Amino acid sequence: MGLRINMVWATIGVVCCWGTISFFLCLFETETFSTIWTGQGIFRFDTLHLGMNELIGSLILDVFILSIPLPIILRLNMPIKRRIEIIFIL
Repeated sequence: MGLRINMVWATIGVVCCWGTISFFLCLFETETFSTIWTGQGIFRFDTLHLGMNELIGSLILDVFILSIPLPIILRLNMPIKRRIEIIFIL
């Protein structure tokens, strides 16, 4: 039980760090803030690669977060069909 709680807190820390880094990368993506809505100016990063990196990171974190309760669900005292149904509800 203690390992699972530590894993949950570690996951919260990773998600907070990832979100903070992603926020500041998007915030300081351009020389001036008006470049974002006007398109006039210099972009510091390639926006396509930045977006793909955010997409991949988000997908990996989502899959990891959704897999945390799987061992508990699989140990429930009910038929396997019902456990699989509960997993798909997540």
